[in-house]
Amino acid sequence: MKKIAQIGTFNVDNLGDLLFPIVFEKIVDDIYSHSNEAYEIKFFSPNCMQYTPTYTDQKQVEDIIQFDNYSFDKVFIGGGDLLRSDDWSINSLYEESRLSFSNIISPTDASIENCYTIGLGVPFQLDEGFSRYVKNSFARFKAVSVRDQKSSKFLSDVGIKSEIVPDLVLCISEYFPKSSLESTLDSLATYSQHVFKKGEYIVFQANENVISKEEVKDVAVLLNNISKSLGVPIVLISIGECLGDNELYDQLAPLLVNSYIINKGNIPSLTLTDKVAILANAKGFIGSSLHGNIISYSYGIPHVTFSGEYSTKLTGFFELIQKSNYCLRKPVYMLDKAEYIVDYFKSGLNNTHEFKDLSDRIFNFVKNALLDLSENKNASDYSKELDQLYKVEQAIINKKELEVSSLWKRVNVSENMLKETHAQNKALWERVNSTEAFLSKEREQIQELWERVNQSESKNSELENNISLAQSSIKQLNEKLENLQEQKNVLTDENGRLLLIENEYKNVMSSFIYYLKNKKNKKGNL
Repeated sequence: MKKIAQIGTFNVDNLGDLLFPIVFEKIVDDIYSHSNEAYEIKFFSPNCMQYTPTYTDQKQVEDIIQFDNYSFDKVFIGGGDLLRSDDWSINSLYEESRLSFSNIISPTDASIENCYTIGLGVPFQLDEGFSRYVKNSFARFKAVSVRDQKSSKFLSDVGIKSEIVPDLVLCISEYFPKSSLESTLDSLATYSQHVFKKGEYIVFQANENVISKEEVKDVAVLLNNISKSLGVPIVLISIGECLGDNELYDQLAPLLVNSYIINKGNIPSLTLTDKVAILANAKGFIGSSLHGNIISYSYGIPHVTFSGEYSTKLTGFFELIQKSNYCLRKPVYMLDKAEYIVDYFKSGLNNTHEFKDLSDRIFNFVKNALLDLSENKNASDYSKELDQLYKVEQAIINKKELEVSSLWKRVNVSENMLKETHAQNKALWERVNSTEAFLSKEREQIQELWERVNQSESKNSELENNISLAQSSIKQLNEKLENLQEQKNVLTDENGRLLLIENEYKNVMSSFIYYLKNKKNKKGNL
C-alpha cells in the first residue's frame, strides 16, 4: 500500500485551505483508479492537537509534530501561501503558537528524498537567512512547483529552480461537476430561507483587510448598481470566516437593497460543498478571495477581483489565466467600471481550452510524482544541523513576536477602551452642547418674556398713574355731585315751600273766584 502525506494549513476556517486535501485526494484517487495499487493519505497541519473540525465534510488532520511517527512513500507540501518566514503571522489563527510555516516547509529534519511541493505560493521575496533554510530543505525534494510566475521569480532570485503548477483547487470542477451541485442549492434554500436559482445571483466576498470603513459606502453603491442592472440579488458569502469576512458584512449588508449573507452564523449546518455550489452556480463573482476567483474560473463563472495593495497571489493568478484587466487594486476603482463588469457578467466566461491546459498540469504533476516519474535529486547537500539551527532561531523569534503581539493586543485593548471613552465623552459633550443650545434658546425666550414683562410693567405704571388721576377726578366729581346733591336738596326744599305757597295761592284764588261768582249771582237775583 502506498502511504502518502499532504501537509498544509488544513485546519483554518478558510475555504481554499480546507479544499486542498479534498481535491488532492480526488486527484490521487483518479490516478490510482487505473491500477490495482491501494493507497492511504494522511493530512498534517500545525497546531491541531486539540482541533475540532468546523464542517462535516472537511478532512481529518493530524498535528505536524506527529509526522515523524509515520513512514511515507510520498510527501506533498501545499498548497497555499506557505513559503514564508513569518511564522508568527498565523499565531492569531491558532490557540498554540509553535512554528507553523517553518515546520511545513521542513516537516522533519531527517534526510528523506520523496518530497514535493505542489502549487505553493511565495508571497514575499526571500531574505538571505530564509533562502538558505529553504535551499537546504529543498535539497531533499524531488520536485518544486509553485502556483504562479511571481512565486517562481522569487525563488529564482535566490537560485531555486521551480516549475509552475496552478493551485490545486483550480481542478475542483473536474471532480465536483456543476450539475452535481445544483441539487445542493435546493437543499440550501431549506436552511437559509432564500431560493438560489442557477445564474440568478451575484456573489460578493471581501474583508476589512481590503475594504476600509471609508470605502464601504462606495462598495455598496457599486453592488446596488450592478444588482439593479442585472435584476439579481447580491449574496455575501463568507469564504474566509477566520479572516474577517463576517465583520465587514455587518457594515455592508444594511446598505444593500437586495442581499443576504451566507455563513456559519446564519446557517450552522453549512458545508464546504454548499459554499462551492453557491460559487459554481452564480452569474458572477466579485471578491478579494483567491480561491473565490479560482473556483469561479474552474466553473466558467465571470469573476472580478480587487487585490489590495500588496497581494501578489491575486495578480499572479490573473496573469496566469491572462485576465489581468479584471484584477483591480482597490474596490473603489470598480465604480467607473460598473457597466463594463455588468457586460462581462452578461456575456459569460469562455475558458474551456485554457482551463483544460491548466488542470492537466496539476494532474500530470501529481501523477508523475506518484508513479516515480519525477527527476531524482541528490539529497547529500542537505544539512540536518542547519535545519535544526534555523528552527531554534525561529522559535526564539516566534516567542518574541508572540510577546510583542500580546503587548500589541493589550495596546489595542487600551486603545479601544480609550476610543470607547472618547466616544462616550464625545457623546456626553454632544449632550452638553445640545443642552446648552437648548438652554440658550430657553434663555432667549426668558429674556423675551422679561422684556414683555418690563414693557407690561411700564404700561401698568402708566395705567396706575392714569387710574390715580381718574380716581382723583372721580373724587372731585363725587364732591361736586355731593354739593349738587345738597343744592338739589335745598332746591327741593324750596320747591316744596313754593308748592305749598302755590297751593295756598290756588286755594285762595279758588275761594275768591267762588266768592265773586256768588256775589254776581246775588245781584242778578235782585
